[in-house]
Amino acid sequence: MVNDLPMYPIYQFVIIAFVVVGVVRLLKWKGIFSDCDQPVFDKIVTELAVPAVIFSIFATSDFSPDTLLPALLLFATLIVALIVAYVICRILRFGPKLTGTIVMLSAFGSTATMASPLLMEIYRAQPDVLATGLTIGTLGVAFPFFSLGVIIASWFGAKAAGEAVGIGQTLKEFLVTPIFISFIAGTAVTLVLTYFQLPGSDIFIDIFTHFFTIINLSLNLLIWIAIGLMIRPIGWKYFVPLFVLVVAIKLLLSPLLAIFFAASAGVPLVIQQALLLESAVPSGAIAAVLASRYGLDRSLAGWMVVGTYLISLVTIPLVFILTPV
Repeated sequence: MVNDLPMYPIYQFVIIAFVVVGVVRLLKWKGIFSDCDQPVFDKIVTELAVPAVIFSIFATSDFSPDTLLPALLLFATLIVALIVAYVICRILRFGPKLTGTIVMLSAFGSTATMASPLLMEIYRAQPDVLATGLTIGTLGVAFPFFSLGVIIASWFGAKAAGEAVGIGQTLKEFLVTPIFISFIAGTAVTLVLTYFQLPGSDIFIDIFTHFFTIINLSLNLLIWIAIGLMIRPIGWKYFVPLFVLVVAIKLLLSPLLAIFFAASAGVPLVIQQALLLESAVPSGAIAAVLASRYGLDRSLAGWMVVGTYLISLVTIPLVFILTPV
């Protein structure tokens, strides 16, 4: 797959993202945007656009049994990254605000904004493989992010604000978020359509497939506007060591772990390739917006996303060269 890995779409995604961020920074410099707009875009993304996309994803996905093992392996990779990032932050005695930011950006990648479009580009002639790859990403990354990721961001955000934090209260708050409600609704719809074979379900799925496409395009624009508003001046002596840590975990350790787990489990080669791509993408832009929404270090999160997108132009082809897939 190394020879077939299309770098043009990767360059295209990164350039478009940087153009939007640059335009937002220009508009902010002109006074059209201000710091007061940041929370508004955070809420639009996390309370409106993301829930709509979650519902569409889970309402139209086909969760076949052959995707469960690869998805579990991808989830295991994510959990290892979470633990490694958290342990390092604890050793270095980072505060909850910084720890939460590092953990979120080290573990959760750009599945929706980069991995899925790349899978569509690579496997457009293999629809079965494409569907499997997208489902693996949904189960292995999207589901944990929209559940565990929200809980992590909420937990560390509350601790950073000096609030009393308890597992019960955190879970209670999570259960009433639009993200969780849309996940439950989408999952319920896909189960009903899959197991009861309702008349007209094909039309329903077709409508929501187009709906997802439209909302997803809008979501990407909203996310990059939010990232552009997050970025503020930051000291390089402070940023660089933290950035190296996130790059080492997200862009190097995660893909190598994913391919090791997949090869050890005897996963077919073509699925190993999809897993490698899912785990090699840069830090999640939605993860940064979620971190900002819950009071973590928004400027650091924004710079991490921009930096990992840039570095991924080197690391994505590098991990494919270094791994036997």
